[in-house]
Amino acid sequence: MSSDAAHAVLRGIWPEWSGEIALLSQNDGRLLCRPTGTPCPVVLKLWPEDQRDKAAAQVARQQALSKSLNGAAFRVPKVLHWDPFRRGLVMEDAGKRDLGVALREADAQGAERLLKLAGGWIAALHGTSRREAPFRPVGHLKWLDKLVAQGEAGARRIDDLERFKSQVAQLHGMFETVRRRPSVRAVTHKDLNAGNLLVQGDAIYGIDFENAEEDEALRDLFTLSLDVMGFAPFGDDHSRTLAALGRGYGASPGDPLVRLFLQRAFALGYWARTPLPHSRRQTARMAGALWVLAQDSTVF
Repeated sequence: MSSDAAHAVLRGIWPEWSGEIALLSQNDGRLLCRPTGTPCPVVLKLWPEDQRDKAAAQVARQQALSKSLNGAAFRVPKVLHWDPFRRGLVMEDAGKRDLGVALREADAQGAERLLKLAGGWIAALHGTSRREAPFRPVGHLKWLDKLVAQGEAGARRIDDLERFKSQVAQLHGMFETVRRRPSVRAVTHKDLNAGNLLVQGDAIYGIDFENAEEDEALRDLFTLSLDVMGFAPFGDDHSRTLAALGRGYGASPGDPLVRLFLQRAFALGYWARTPLPHSRRQTARMAGALWVLAQDSTVF
């Protein structure tokens, strides 16, 4: 059935098409394929029936962003065709080489260039909706308190719960200091890992857009940083990694104390949400989160 749907979607844009389809990945019912014999390189994505609304939202977001992020360096794959009945998206092929692969292959100078490019892409994404706003720490603290309560009730397994609770209490102590200080909000990616940035020469493409809601701009920088700290060839010099990412982004978002509060809140959130036992990748990202949490100043 998936093969029939894929062929029908492709013939909806190219009626005479008769090539082959190679499966690239399958995740949670979603299929990603690369067809041959098309007039230009494309990727086909198919969603299952129960993700119809999610698919439509992602395609709408990608269509909007591909019009805004279409420069030489910072791009989003163009939507060439959308079949809502079969839930099939045909989009520009941005290649196979994601940021994680590129960083593993790069020397130190190349890694700096890639990280700066990634930071620039995030800045371009945020630039479509970026605005200043007074910071409201209440929501972050309530969310962390909820995680603590879940840990105490046994509904969530949190590694070293007592230490986690102590760190949350310290963050509560920053409340009056950071409240209503300047912060920067934007419609973020919200799941920005190295696999969602594809490198093609001197250009970088962002993929997999689902979020269309405003959030703290720093979240995308933090989330990506957890991945790239494990990939960049700088050993334990995480500061160098994040400095390169920050140089690409430009002016850091919001007041320094707000950024310090947020980087700690995000690190605590990752700590609490990471299941036990950790996978290899989760262990590396947790190490990055704990390193960020231990810093006395902003990492961006």
